[in-house]
Amino acid sequence: MTQVASALTDEIRRLAGLVDEFERPFHPDPLVLNTYKKVNFTIVVITNTVDSFTTETLSFIKHKKLTSLQHRVRATKSHIQNSTNHFSGIM
Repeated sequence: MTQVASALTDEIRRLAGLVDEFERPFHPDPLVLNTYKKVNFTIVVITNTVDSFTTETLSFIKHKKLTSLQHRVRATKSHIQNSTNHFSGIM
């Protein structure tokens, strides 16, 4: 998932560069300028959304992995304790 989010973020960030590279003069019509501004604003919003999604996804994965590891450590610790008690009873 992280690779997908990273690739999407990279492509979205490149949109702004493509707009900057566009070498055509702006049309003086206010409607054209407003459309350009809306496109730039949309690019910023999408980029921020992807960044937020990536951060939330990574936090979720970290939490799930940490919880899973904690359960496994507890199970291992319990198994060691049971084995220790068992061998103590034998001796």
